[in-house]
Amino acid sequence: MFVKQLNADDLTSFQQLLAIFREVFEIEKPEPDQAHLRQLLARPEFMVYVVGEDNRIYGGLTCYILQGYYDSRPQAYIYDVGITPEQQGKGLGKYLIDNFLHDCERNNLNAAYVEAEKDDEAAVSFYRANRFDEEMAALHFTRYF
Repeated sequence: MFVKQLNADDLTSFQQLLAIFREVFEIEKPEPDQAHLRQLLARPEFMVYVVGEDNRIYGGLTCYILQGYYDSRPQAYIYDVGITPEQQGKGLGKYLIDNFLHDCERNNLNAAYVEAEKDDEAAVSFYRANRFDEEMAALHFTRYF
Protein backbone atom coordinates (compact mmCIF):
# COMPACT_ATOMS: atom_id res chain seq x y z
CA MET A 1 0.00 0.00 0.00
CA PHE A 2 1.26 3.53 -0.73
CA VAL A 3 0.32 7.14 -0.01
CA LYS A 4 1.77 9.82 -2.24
CA GLN A 5 1.49 13.59 -2.19
CA LEU A 6 1.02 14.76 -5.76
CA ASN A 7 3.00 17.58 -7.33
CA ALA A 8 2.56 19.69 -10.45
CA ASP A 9 3.81 16.84 -12.65
CA ASP A 10 1.15 14.38 -11.45
CA LEU A 11 -1.78 15.52 -13.58
CA THR A 12 -2.79 11.99 -14.65
CA SER A 13 -2.94 10.79 -11.04
CA PHE A 14 -5.00 13.84 -10.08
CA GLN A 15 -7.42 13.13 -12.93
CA GLN A 16 -7.73 9.51 -11.75
CA LEU A 17 -8.56 10.74 -8.25
CA LEU A 18 -11.16 13.17 -9.59
CA ALA A 19 -12.80 10.29 -11.49
CA ILE A 20 -13.05 8.42 -8.17
CA PHE A 21 -14.55 11.51 -6.52
CA ARG A 22 -17.10 11.81 -9.34
CA GLU A 23 -18.14 8.20 -8.73
CA VAL A 24 -18.16 8.31 -4.92
CA PHE A 25 -19.89 11.70 -4.61
CA GLU A 26 -22.10 11.21 -7.69
CA ILE A 27 -20.78 14.38 -9.34
CA GLU A 28 -22.18 14.98 -12.79
CA LYS A 29 -20.01 17.94 -13.75
CA PRO A 30 -17.63 17.48 -16.69
CA GLU A 31 -13.95 16.85 -16.07
CA PRO A 32 -12.12 20.10 -15.30
CA ASP A 33 -9.79 21.65 -17.86
CA GLN A 34 -6.23 20.26 -17.73
CA ALA A 35 -4.65 23.71 -17.61
CA HIS A 36 -6.76 24.56 -14.57
CA LEU A 37 -5.80 21.31 -12.83
CA ARG A 38 -2.09 21.89 -13.53
CA GLN A 39 -2.35 25.40 -12.11
CA LEU A 40 -4.09 24.06 -9.01
CA LEU A 41 -1.48 21.35 -8.45
CA ALA A 42 1.28 23.98 -8.64
CA ARG A 43 -0.22 26.07 -5.82
CA PRO A 44 1.58 25.59 -2.48
CA GLU A 45 -1.63 26.04 -0.48
CA PHE A 46 -3.38 23.16 -2.30
CA MET A 47 -2.38 19.58 -1.60
CA VAL A 48 -3.48 16.26 -3.05
CA TYR A 49 -2.71 12.86 -1.58
CA VAL A 50 -3.52 9.56 -3.25
CA VAL A 51 -3.62 6.08 -1.78
CA GLY A 52 -3.30 2.85 -3.67
CA GLU A 53 -1.56 -0.41 -4.24
CA ASP A 54 0.62 -1.77 -7.05
CA ASN A 55 0.67 1.54 -8.97
CA ARG A 56 -3.14 1.72 -8.95
CA ILE A 57 -4.91 4.63 -7.25
CA TYR A 58 -7.90 3.68 -5.12
CA GLY A 59 -8.65 7.05 -3.54
CA GLY A 60 -7.24 10.15 -1.96
CA LEU A 61 -7.89 13.52 -0.47
CA THR A 62 -7.60 17.16 -1.38
CA CYS A 63 -6.65 19.80 1.12
CA TYR A 64 -6.24 23.56 1.38
CA ILE A 65 -3.69 25.09 3.73
CA LEU A 66 -5.19 28.10 5.47
CA GLN A 67 -3.25 30.72 7.36
CA GLY A 68 -5.15 31.85 10.44
CA TYR A 69 -4.68 34.98 12.47
CA TYR A 70 -4.77 33.65 16.06
CA ASP A 71 -1.91 31.22 15.50
CA SER A 72 1.13 31.67 13.28
CA ARG A 73 0.93 28.01 12.25
CA PRO A 74 -1.42 27.22 9.36
CA GLN A 75 -4.31 24.75 9.38
CA ALA A 76 -5.23 22.05 6.88
CA TYR A 77 -8.80 22.04 5.61
CA ILE A 78 -9.53 18.64 4.09
CA TYR A 79 -11.91 19.36 1.23
CA ASP A 80 -12.65 15.89 -0.15
CA VAL A 81 -11.78 12.35 0.89
CA GLY A 82 -12.87 9.41 -1.19
CA ILE A 83 -12.05 5.75 -1.71
CA THR A 84 -13.43 3.84 -4.68
CA PRO A 85 -16.45 1.77 -3.52
CA GLU A 86 -14.90 -1.65 -4.21
CA GLN A 87 -11.92 -0.77 -1.96
CA GLN A 88 -13.85 0.78 0.94
CA GLY A 89 -13.63 -1.01 4.27
CA LYS A 90 -10.14 -2.39 3.61
CA GLY A 91 -8.15 0.14 5.64
CA LEU A 92 -7.07 2.40 2.77
CA GLY A 93 -8.89 5.44 4.16
CA LYS A 94 -7.34 4.99 7.59
CA TYR A 95 -3.90 4.55 6.04
CA LEU A 96 -4.42 7.71 3.96
CA ILE A 97 -5.60 9.82 6.91
CA ASP A 98 -2.82 8.52 9.19
CA ASN A 99 -0.15 9.45 6.63
CA PHE A 100 -1.74 12.83 5.93
CA LEU A 101 -2.04 13.73 9.64
CA HIS A 102 1.55 12.61 10.21
CA ASP A 103 2.66 15.01 7.44
CA CYS A 104 0.62 17.80 9.04
CA GLU A 105 2.35 17.21 12.39
CA ARG A 106 5.77 16.94 10.75
CA ASN A 107 5.18 20.24 8.93
CA ASN A 108 4.13 21.96 12.18
CA LEU A 109 0.53 22.71 11.22
CA ASN A 110 -1.76 23.88 14.00
CA ALA A 111 -4.71 21.63 13.11
CA ALA A 112 -6.39 19.61 10.40
CA TYR A 113 -10.15 19.61 10.03
CA VAL A 114 -12.76 18.07 7.79
CA GLU A 115 -16.52 18.42 7.42
CA ALA A 116 -19.03 15.62 7.05
CA GLU A 117 -22.76 15.84 6.49
CA LYS A 118 -24.43 14.67 9.70
CA ASP A 119 -26.66 12.18 7.84
CA ASP A 120 -23.63 10.59 6.11
CA GLU A 121 -23.25 7.93 8.79
CA ALA A 122 -20.31 6.21 7.10
CA ALA A 123 -18.26 9.42 6.89
CA VAL A 124 -19.11 10.50 10.44
CA SER A 125 -18.19 7.07 11.79
CA PHE A 126 -14.95 7.06 9.77
CA TYR A 127 -13.77 10.44 11.08
CA ARG A 128 -14.74 9.58 14.66
CA ALA A 129 -12.53 6.49 14.42
CA ASN A 130 -9.49 8.19 12.84
CA ARG A 131 -7.41 10.46 15.07
CA PHE A 132 -9.58 13.59 15.13
CA ASP A 133 -9.71 15.18 18.59
CA GLU A 134 -12.81 17.35 18.48
CA GLU A 135 -16.23 17.24 16.93
CA MET A 136 -18.45 20.26 16.40
CA ALA A 137 -21.98 20.51 15.03
CA ALA A 138 -22.18 23.40 12.58
CA LEU A 139 -24.29 24.73 9.76
CA HIS A 140 -22.71 25.33 6.39
CA PHE A 141 -24.01 28.22 4.29
CA THR A 142 -23.24 28.68 0.59
CA ARG A 143 -23.92 31.42 -1.91
CA TYR A 144 -23.36 30.47 -5.55
CA PHE A 145 -22.65 33.06 -8.23
